[in-house]
Amino acid sequence: KIFPALKNAKGNKIETYVSHDRCKTWTYQSEVKLFESSSNPPALLALHDGSLICIYGDRHHSRMAGKYSKDQGKTWGDEFIFRADFKDTNSYWDFGYPVLVQRPDAKLVCMYYWASNDNPQQFIAATIWTPQMEDELFARENMVQE
Repeated sequence: KIFPALKNAKGNKIETYVSHDRCKTWTYQSEVKLFESSSNPPALLALHDGSLICIYGDRHHSRMAGKYSKDQGKTWGDEFIFRADFKDTNSYWDFGYPVLVQRPDAKLVCMYYWASNDNPQQFIAATIWTPQMEDELFARENMVQE
């Protein structure tokens, strides 16, 4: 099975599709997130335990967030926010474009385009955390921002 996460034509929704025939045909599977305005491409990753995680930049709310799926993308849990301090001096909300990997120790590393009060020029940031799948609570104290 292959599960891409794509923005729809309007750019305001992340949807997943599944292929069972080596990408010859695709079937709509689920909606991950409906945005109030357009956003940027998501990152989708199959975790070591078989669950999925989808990470995205929500430009309307100026934050990086995500959702977990325990059933191969058929349904998605509650949204968690892992970065919400975006600040650009030009009032141009250019951030996101996440890349996501899982390390051998099971921690997740998400790299993304970002700007903050301390660094108003866009830069590549990273957040590292341990997935919290049991209760879907996102433990902010487990995160490292760089």
